Amino acid sequence: MQNLTIAQTLTMSSREIAELTEKRHPDVKRDIERMIFDLQGDVSKFAHIYLDSMNRQQTEYLLDRDHTECLLTGYSAVHRMRVIKRWHDLEKLAATPALPENYISALEALLESKKSEAALILVNKEQEAEIHDLKSLFKEGMTPTQFCKMLNGVNTQKVNQWLAERNWLYSQAT
Repeated sequence: MQNLTIAQTLTMSSREIAELTEKRHPDVKRDIERMIFDLQGDVSKFAHIYLDSMNRQQTEYLLDRDHTECLLTGYSAVHRMRVIKRWHDLEKLAATPALPENYISALEALLESKKSEAALILVNKEQEAEIHDLKSLFKEGMTPTQFCKMLNGVNTQKVNQWLAERNWLYSQAT
């Protein structure tokens, strides 16, 4: 059996920070955005999409330990201590390897991993065939109109208008 080492960066979400510090999530997000701006960083590197209770896409930020501690220095001592204790819990969880309890559990985990692997291989083969079919549609020097004519029900005039509006359609001088 081969040994796998998975490097995982521990993060804490802005929602969890808001909960631990008893602050509103939008306020924590604002503080994070201001902090990242001050650090001359890119806030989009920390952004993550989640679905709220009404199944809408919302943004949260996933911060590593350094950025979490930087954010918290402006919060109260009680709130800082809550987050620090939570970081200790996260690090303990990450440090303890999740080993199977017995031989049967290990075999079941191996079986599940092999099933997942087989399913992924099947999906890859299906996607490979689909990509091959799509690639066969494109030919060197083909115009958008020629391509659209191969597709049933596509209005070539609307496609050309859409491409022209975005300056993606060029007339080739002969």
